[in-house]
Amino acid sequence: MDTFIEFCRRKGNGPITINIEIRNMKAAFNKAVKWDYIKENPFKGYSQIKYHKKLPKFLTIEQINKVFDVIGNNRKYRLMFTLFIYTGGRREEIQRLQWPDIKDGLVWFRRTKTYEPRAIPITDNLQKILSEYGRGVGRLFDITLDQITHRIKWYLRKAGINDLRLHDLRHTFASHLRKSGVSLDRIKELLGHTSLATTMIYAHLDKQDLKEAIRKLPY
Repeated sequence: MDTFIEFCRRKGNGPITINIEIRNMKAAFNKAVKWDYIKENPFKGYSQIKYHKKLPKFLTIEQINKVFDVIGNNRKYRLMFTLFIYTGGRREEIQRLQWPDIKDGLVWFRRTKTYEPRAIPITDNLQKILSEYGRGVGRLFDITLDQITHRIKWYLRKAGINDLRLHDLRHTFASHLRKSGVSLDRIKELLGHTSLATTMIYAHLDKQDLKEAIRKLPY
């Protein structure tokens, strides 16, 4: 396992990704125990790696409006940006979207990182932009992953936002849900996380709840 972790680090995988791999490895050997292939999980007591957790970055409402302003009338990227911030989809999930995946008031992500499909309800704002775009055939965006990253980051820089990654649009979706009072369990389901521990990075946004808790001190 130590050798495997070093291999992951050389590949440039971050600690969150490596810890997911550790959990998957332990789960696989648990299944081997259950199926009587081995007597005991050799990684049963193996700990996940520790690291300093960074708070997620996300766009403010003002910044979101600025990005829409710089995108202007470019319908393709207007729709793409809208899908990112209204569904929390990963880059690969957005790229793979096909028109049959958008139906009955839902956006279906069928090929996901966790191999579990998930459906995101379509908001009024997203529906409006979908209607402006017009329904097509096949994939929504005939564009590579690198082109998506390059173009969206170009619009972010044009809006004066230089320190955000494309993945921070997913954080934007989740962070604003949490700030609006949506439970971590619901956010976990919408993001397609396999563990609530992953979703807990948004728990720090509960500042108002913490203030209310402090006010209950009896002294």
